Amino acid sequence: MVSITSSLIIGPPKLSFTVTTPFPLQALTKEIMMLYTEAIACAINGEDDGTCLEVLKDNLINLVEKEGGTWSASPSFHATRQSLSENKPLVMKAMSVIAEAGHVMPRDSHNWSMCLARITKDMTPDKVRELKGQCSVTVWAALVFSNIRLTPARVLNAEKVRKVKISEWDLFPSPLQVPCGNCIR
Repeated sequence: MVSITSSLIIGPPKLSFTVTTPFPLQALTKEIMMLYTEAIACAINGEDDGTCLEVLKDNLINLVEKEGGTWSASPSFHATRQSLSENKPLVMKAMSVIAEAGHVMPRDSHNWSMCLARITKDMTPDKVRELKGQCSVTVWAALVFSNIRLTPARVLNAEKVRKVKISEWDLFPSPLQVPCGNCIR
């Protein structure tokens, strides 16, 4: 039995994105992969703010896997994923995560809020206030709610938990400041 494999380089040479499949790819599939690699190359060159790059790469890799193939690429294909996200300001990173969810709390709110918590923990208080100003009230309430210990009685309804409006709360609890003896009197 003879094993036929198809291996071809798709897209711009600087990516050297190579796809190997157990059978030759159809012309339409090759064309779609070519479009993805060209869009990725444009995003790497700075023609995109980095928000679409992750989606493009994931879609391309998913397409290769659906075709039963394997892939390899140049180091620039892998390195850009980190370098673009490292250079992006934290507020912009957080807003891109929020925008990907459509500016609403997604069904998988736990992973969404954990991703945002990882980003916001490195922010200064001024940057957190800036993020709060850019978020909708319901998204901010969802972020605050993700930091509250869950109980069966605590349910988020729009921007309130029971009758308490949490959309005005800080994202992270502030340390308790004990007033001096003169202020208590």
